[in-house]
Order: sequence, then C-alpha cells, then structure tokens
Amino acid sequence: MRAAARAQVLLERLRNEMTRLAAVRAVAQVAASRLDPGPGAALEPALPELTGFLRKANRPLRQAALAAIEARGPCAPRPARRPRAPLAPLGAVAGAGAGRAWGPS
Repeated sequence: MRAAARAQVLLERLRNEMTRLAAVRAVAQVAASRLDPGPGAALEPALPELTGFLRKANRPLRQAALAAIEARGPCAPRPARRPRAPLAPLGAVAGAGAGRAWGPS
C-alpha cells in the first residue's frame, strides 16, 4: 500500500465516529515515526480533521488530537508581518476638542 493510500484510509477512519480515537492515535504514531523521511507530509490532509477534534467535548479525543499535531513536528515558519503604521500623535487628537469639558455643559 502506498503512503497516499494509507493516508486516505486513516482519513476515512478519522471521519467515522466509532474508529476516530484509534485513528487519531495511529496518526500520532505515523507522524512520530522516524522511518520515513517525511511522514508528516502524507498526513497533511488529516490536519483539518485533527484541529476540528480540538473543539470536541470528548477529552481523550482532544488529547490524542493534540498529541498527533505535536508529533507532526514544527510547522513552517510564518511570513514576517509588516509593521503597523504609527498612531496619530496624541496632540492632534486632543487638540480637536481642546477647551471643551467632558460632560454636560
């Protein structure tokens, strides 16, 4: 069985409620294995399912999903964020209403 076919079977098992927890644990084992140089890449289609399980009420399922995501290894670095524009000087904002009291006149 090829890696893509194995990943597809695991994905089907993740979508079945009866086999979900066992499949998540299997995904964690595959992601943590060091036999294949890139096992995490074959499990990319499972990531949306795994992240969805983090919102479920089933605690063992949440824990197993988190372990599977962590076993996958570090994610790709995020692109650098552009710096935000500086805020307007406080004097310009305060000067617009200078001389007025804060409250009923």
